[in-house]
Amino acid sequence: MKKLVLLALVVGLLLGATSTVFADTPAPGGPFNTAFRVMNLDTAQISCEIDFYDSSGVSQLHYGPQSVAPGDSLYIYVPTLTGLASGEYSAVVSSSSPNVAAVVNFSDPDSGASHSGIADADLAQVYYAPGIYNNYYNFYSNVYVQNASASPVNMTVSVYAPGSSTPVATQQALNVPPNASRSFDQQGLAGMTSGVAYSAKIEATGKVAAVANIYGGTGTSVANQLYSYNQVDSGSTVAYAPVIMNAYYGYNTSLVIQNMGTADTNYTVTYGTGQTQTGTIAAGASATLYTPASGVPAGSL
Repeated sequence: MKKLVLLALVVGLLLGATSTVFADTPAPGGPFNTAFRVMNLDTAQISCEIDFYDSSGVSQLHYGPQSVAPGDSLYIYVPTLTGLASGEYSAVVSSSSPNVAAVVNFSDPDSGASHSGIADADLAQVYYAPGIYNNYYNFYSNVYVQNASASPVNMTVSVYAPGSSTPVATQQALNVPPNASRSFDQQGLAGMTSGVAYSAKIEATGKVAAVANIYGGTGTSVANQLYSYNQVDSGSTVAYAPVIMNAYYGYNTSLVIQNMGTADTNYTVTYGTGQTQTGTIAAGASATLYTPASGVPAGSL
């Protein structure tokens, strides 16, 4: 059966009123809840089943089988599932067709974010996270990694500073059971300096799935901002950014480029308005290019 991995599923998880990010929670605040959709991309009806796992890799609830018509989606609001206590879980969706996709949404009363489910064909032992923060303009990050292998695995998150191919910090989780997930929080992590945009390399001794969350610090002007993105396991020498903004109706962007190779690499960014930026990135590190500093005219999209 086709399998999709869903990370960081939370049910009524209430966090303390503090700026500290507790282990295995998406961000400060709460209570957090999760909803997700599994869409049938096939031309025939399919059957889906979902298992929810705790931090020990033990299934706490089996949902389904549930039929999904072609082009339709199965909607799950996790707090309404009978038999699943408040807490945090990871999940695995099994379907009778390989043509399925899933998106996970998690939120508390003033913020929310989304990431995609990870297909079994896309699982890897090495991932890269181009944006990792410890008080970068009041933003922080954490990385979630789920064991998608049949045996326990060791997980390592190596954090890189701009211009350096040597990690400034390393986080580990050992003997993580199958189906279980672990979170690696960067807030307050020794070796990371405020105001610096870092990157990370995630490695495991077996196949895993990984996502990163970026959140605004408690008590700051960005406290209600929460973002999530899937990690990447491969790169390319050419990439396109369809939306780049400099003061476009008040919006700005940053372009983050990470070197996934083993040696320094040179980059050139060519903007649609004609400007170019060049530079060199150390192995594992990233470059953050703030669009208003790029020479792109104000008001440009």
